[in-house]
Amino acid sequence: MLFIPFGNEIDILPLVERALAQEKALLIPRFNHATDSYQAVQVVEPGRELVRGPFGVQEPAASCPVFPLNQLDVTLVPGLGFDRAGRRLGRGKGHYDRLLADASGEFWGVGHDCQLVAELPGESHDVVLNCIATPAHWVEVVSARR
Repeated sequence: MLFIPFGNEIDILPLVERALAQEKALLIPRFNHATDSYQAVQVVEPGRELVRGPFGVQEPAASCPVFPLNQLDVTLVPGLGFDRAGRRLGRGKGHYDRLLADASGEFWGVGHDCQLVAELPGESHDVVLNCIATPAHWVEVVSARR
């Protein structure tokens, strides 16, 4: 599962096209108002199937099918900051932590070099990332192994 960059998040859009070219199941989060949570949703034609979501982020249209969270291999996770212990600073509403709590596979934080910091605060409900990738760094988090 990938994310569509928002604001100054790192541009991972080339990975969207690469996943489709390699015939991988491309999943993008979509917000569900009824449950106040995100779902993993399959996208086949991003140019046609992505619409502006409730937070201003591009997300799959209502016609795109929901994909089971227990069948994910890798999820790329955005953040405002990341540390070497696998903690991430999100936007403060806990949506990604709730999404990832039920997901399988590995969670890779993806951001700019300046977003990798020495230490971030953490809470018991925070999901620990397996690694953090920036243009200049690849940090594997040993404590996150499942």
